[in-house]
Amino acid sequence: MSWDDDDFQVPTLPPEEAEEEYRPPRGAPSTSAAPPPTDDDLEDRPVLLLELTALAKQLDEEDVLLVRQMLVTALHGSFAAKSAELLRSGHCWHSVRWKVEADQEAREEQMPEGVFTVVEYPREINGVSVSALWDTVMRRTEWEALDAAKDRVAASALALPTKADLCVELEALADREAELAARRAAAAGRLRSLKSERERTVERVARQHEGRSNGSPMSAKAAASVQSMLDSLDGHLAEAADELEQAIADGGADAPEGARSAVDLLLDLVFEAAPRPLWAAPAEFAVEMAQRQGELRRMWASTFGRLPAASERALAYAPRSAAERCRAGGKGALLVPPPPSVQAVPSAQATRALELTARAAAAVWNGASARNDDG
Repeated sequence: MSWDDDDFQVPTLPPEEAEEEYRPPRGAPSTSAAPPPTDDDLEDRPVLLLELTALAKQLDEEDVLLVRQMLVTALHGSFAAKSAELLRSGHCWHSVRWKVEADQEAREEQMPEGVFTVVEYPREINGVSVSALWDTVMRRTEWEALDAAKDRVAASALALPTKADLCVELEALADREAELAARRAAAAGRLRSLKSERERTVERVARQHEGRSNGSPMSAKAAASVQSMLDSLDGHLAEAADELEQAIADGGADAPEGARSAVDLLLDLVFEAAPRPLWAAPAEFAVEMAQRQGELRRMWASTFGRLPAASERALAYAPRSAAERCRAGGKGALLVPPPPSVQAVPSAQATRALELTARAAAAVWNGASARNDDG
């Protein structure tokens, strides 16, 4: 029976296993573009973890929920300045969404009487996207030493704009040092190559002269040719030496032995704001931070070949290092008042400033609540 017969029927086929449902491979292009993730979707986004009980005691307020509302109101009035004050107060810590729950549990174990809360950052701080600021802090580079330093910045008790500023400064310094190291290496390599070529030329001429059978002197024409070749090499050698000298001069001086380098000053700002765990003794913590800073310092010097000297202006704003504070047996003081973006406020002043801000915010909030109740 053929398929074109009038009584043709499709034969019954034996049963087969159900065909596996088709799934496109991962990464297959979609027919419609998915919307970009919003800040609310990002797990790697900074947040603040606050302990409210101690802050409530300082503000002489029993209602921790009211204290939270006061703090949130104050923060969103001037997030950069107020978050910096809170982070310096010792009752607020930096975290990120994906690990803030674990951070809170760890704090609660150490402070079982404490009441903790998480405060989100606004979408912008001083007109700059929080996502852009955080990306600046967290973006990876080609240098392990720089990434390690940026990780320390990320974990520090500094306001987010200050963290971004420090990371930009570290990246710029690394770029300059890498370019300088490449220039110096290239100039030094060219100088070595030209010196070797001149030595080989002199040796070759000497061998040729010694191999002459009759021992007659080199002809005037040959001698002039050799001298011209050596003069040309000497000219290139002088250019290469000048190039190397210029590369060394352009990068500025290396930091003298035992002096604070430009890298040290930036790391000082970061480690000054290293959050101390509750279980760590202050003296032991200072020693540990000095060791960690020393490790980063050595990594930087190994990566870029040197530690550049700090400018006089930078040295004028330099805080004392953790090692110096440890040797002195105390926190110490700044050499001169630092720039506003990194100014360190003593804890008593910070607490008082926070109290006044919170009180003002509470008055505004209570007034708004009363108006709502009357309405």
